[in-house]
Amino acid sequence: MSTRSTRPQACQKTSPRILGIGVVVIDHVLTFPRHPEVDTKNEANGSHLHGGGPVPVALAQLNRLGWQPQLISRWGEDPFGHLVEQWLAADGIRFPNGCRHGETTGLSHVWVEESTGLRTSATVRPQPTDLESLVTPSVINEVDALHLDGWAYEAAARAARAMKAQDKLVCIDTGSPKPGIDQLLCFADVVNCPRVFCEQFFGSSDLISATRRIAEFGPRLVTATDGPRDVVLHANGQTWTGKSLPLEKIIDTNGAGDIFSAALIHATWNGWLPEQTLRFAIAAAGLKCSRPIDNRLLSNDQEVLQLAQLVETRQLG
Repeated sequence: MSTRSTRPQACQKTSPRILGIGVVVIDHVLTFPRHPEVDTKNEANGSHLHGGGPVPVALAQLNRLGWQPQLISRWGEDPFGHLVEQWLAADGIRFPNGCRHGETTGLSHVWVEESTGLRTSATVRPQPTDLESLVTPSVINEVDALHLDGWAYEAAARAARAMKAQDKLVCIDTGSPKPGIDQLLCFADVVNCPRVFCEQFFGSSDLISATRRIAEFGPRLVTATDGPRDVVLHANGQTWTGKSLPLEKIIDTNGAGDIFSAALIHATWNGWLPEQTLRFAIAAAGLKCSRPIDNRLLSNDQEVLQLAQLVETRQLG
């Protein structure tokens, strides 16, 4: 796959630096032969504890791709909070001491069906209290890009506004609609959203229309995903669709969207063309779904680039 860089040559000599502001939780993942029915007792085949959240997982993946990430979030003084800090440190993600607060750490229960890799999750999120005080001029000055999930609106808006004033890259993985997301979209360069966001924000599951409408807020590249179905990308007034890879075995889909967003950021930073970016992101998410739960991150971009050549894309008229 050929690439085209639009960044100054001097910037290519150092690892890009990215700040993430988003919710972090501990994922307690249980695996079952098939999803349990309501009001039944079941034996799980496996149990895993690891860090989760759209932004921190994307940052962990970007670290594997050569980025220098740091995170502003909120977790508690409880044992899960210490587990969060161990996970972040292991994945090369820096964070200020102010992220640790007396509140309890966010927790997500994730049930994964072994035969399909499909998952069901339920999450208790921490409250984003006083995080805007951690968004200082020095923090903004030392990073090249910003990644948000719409959580902690005051901190996110402060950071996005400051980044845009310096003409730096702002990316959002929307998840479900959150208060103030319409304002944040106006600061964004790159936006990824799932089908549920399109349905709740626009009242329609038309992903093609949704990407074009989000682009009207100002982003130059917008994607919309729908699990294993086609992905839509809109950029520069043009729209593409891409087919998810027909994987031999799907092990775990939890976090696939987070890896997809990381791939979008990496490709955009490197100046790749929209169609190349779409293929790369689809391949990255597909690879993640085929990896073991306890080894979910991709080692480097070379394995993704190789698989991306197999992704089918189509430009719409």
